[in-house]
Amino acid sequence: MKTEWLAAAVVAVVVAVAAYFAGLSAGGGGATKTLSTTITQVSTVTERVTTTATATQTVTTTVVQTSTVTQTVAQPSLKSVIEQMVSNGTFLHRCVLCGMDVAEAEHMGVSAVVVFSNGVVAKTDDIGCVFRMRLMPVDKWPFMRRLIGANLTTAEEVRRVLGNVVQVLVPDYGAFMHGNESYVDAEKAYYVILQDRKTPMGDCVFAFASKEVAAMHNSTVYTFDQMLKLYQQVMKEKGMPRPMWCRGEGVMMHHG
Repeated sequence: MKTEWLAAAVVAVVVAVAAYFAGLSAGGGGATKTLSTTITQVSTVTERVTTTATATQTVTTTVVQTSTVTQTVAQPSLKSVIEQMVSNGTFLHRCVLCGMDVAEAEHMGVSAVVVFSNGVVAKTDDIGCVFRMRLMPVDKWPFMRRLIGANLTTAEEVRRVLGNVVQVLVPDYGAFMHGNESYVDAEKAYYVILQDRKTPMGDCVFAFASKEVAAMHNSTVYTFDQMLKLYQQVMKEKGMPRPMWCRGEGVMMHHG
């Protein structure tokens, strides 16, 4: 009876240890760590030995068995600062190019949507940021430079997490003025400069899906490539594509 009780206790210990490791394995993702645990099983074997004098003697022998259980345990992975910003939706609230809050730009109908090759979706706080980001590599964007300069990330990490810009959508200001939200591919849109409508970054550039509607606001209408050349010229002259075309404080045209 003692032998059976001890064997049952050993089995219970082994099962409990296995269940513990199985629970660790089931939780969380990320990196893995290998743990090794040694399990010692003790059992008692009773033998009856016959001596030469024909007497029978009971001999009790203790048998020790040792085995090692190896279990891979999932460890939580640590995200970089730039990955955390993507996960937290930072770039949907702060301009991915300059870092400014996009709320005012959304309210004015000048916040563009930027789609990256790694699936990240971001916003800008001015139509002008669309052309600035086209003229500079992602790790040279003001917001990214600040993060890199503060040692919060690296240029390599920024490029790895964001990837390349694959599409930019700009709000159709013609629809916006009628209370509707509509976007058009930035390279297919038409642009005008309205100096009396000050935008957050001082560009005063507005996008339209229709050339005819754009011309109703300013007789000088630009295609994407034509507007990009204007920014290239400003960059050549100033070293930074910040034209500051707005005149004075201007008039804010708010939606709703």
